[in-house]
Amino acid sequence: MIDKALNDIEAANKLTYEDDPDLAFTSSAASRLYYAVYHACWAFFESQSVQMDRHDYGEDWYRHGQLRTQYHELAEFKKLVGSDWISDARKAYGLRVKADYMPDSPEEAEVQWLLNWTKVVVGKVCDALQEE
Repeated sequence: MIDKALNDIEAANKLTYEDDPDLAFTSSAASRLYYAVYHACWAFFESQSVQMDRHDYGEDWYRHGQLRTQYHELAEFKKLVGSDWISDARKAYGLRVKADYMPDSPEEAEVQWLLNWTKVVVGKVCDALQEE
């Protein structure tokens, strides 16, 4: 799953077009960035042998709300992602919902925040997985 997270970041980078915001695909970038964090978190949970409820659609689909639940229940995760995790994760999820379901796309500044936050979170997860 960590490879999928890294691929999501790479795809989002290609979709943001920093040199010309008029060419940016901000909705697609925001969605990929949210899922980069989602996939990285699941890679971390699996490395910790956390048993999670899986989505009804199959064993490889996790419920999004469990990211917040694990923040409160798994001390290693809380230590890894930091004290702003809940508010930042809510903001990231809101941008993904805006990107996927709302008529207006996320603004370039919102996507840039999400890109920076995602790189930090995924980087921390990658470092933690390498230490194991």
